[in-house]
Amino acid sequence: MTIKSWKERLQAHAGLVAFAMSALVFAILTLAKPHVSKTTVLVPVMKRFVAQGSRVRTSDIEWVSESQLHTVPMSHLTGFAKIPLFPGTIVAPADVGQFSAETVLVAVQPSNAVDARTAVPGGYVDVLVAANHFIKWQSGPLPVVSRSLADGSQASVEVAMRLRQALAYEQAENQGSVELVGFSS
Repeated sequence: MTIKSWKERLQAHAGLVAFAMSALVFAILTLAKPHVSKTTVLVPVMKRFVAQGSRVRTSDIEWVSESQLHTVPMSHLTGFAKIPLFPGTIVAPADVGQFSAETVLVAVQPSNAVDARTAVPGGYVDVLVAANHFIKWQSGPLPVVSRSLADGSQASVEVAMRLRQALAYEQAENQGSVELVGFSS
């Protein structure tokens, strides 16, 4: 075959050759994945406690890749702030508590130990101080933190109260019998 006949044959099938070449280039470009550099986002995490007003040094901060962070359920980020939270602060579950700073835990010892069984941790109880068939003091619904069901008559239930409410209970508890009323949650 001569060059002239080869040239004539190529011209006769130029459309087919152009189509084949364009299909080959399209396939290469479609299958080839471009190399994209991945950007790593780093988050500053405190390595040690730094008191309020103390200097934060570069050695106090560890930079952690965001891929190493775990997601936190929204329910773990609701409650009362344990520390001042400023705009731009990354909020962690350790920064948020279940109770406010004015809340105290009070161990209530009901006059009848059976009453302590109405209290379920995570539920609510109403604490009453009754004397002569009258209610001398009533708390309203209080969250139950824990309970101790002793074999004797000294069962106790630990509830969360506001400080003012706890002081009022402390004054009233010796003026009558202490009773608990449970609430279903």
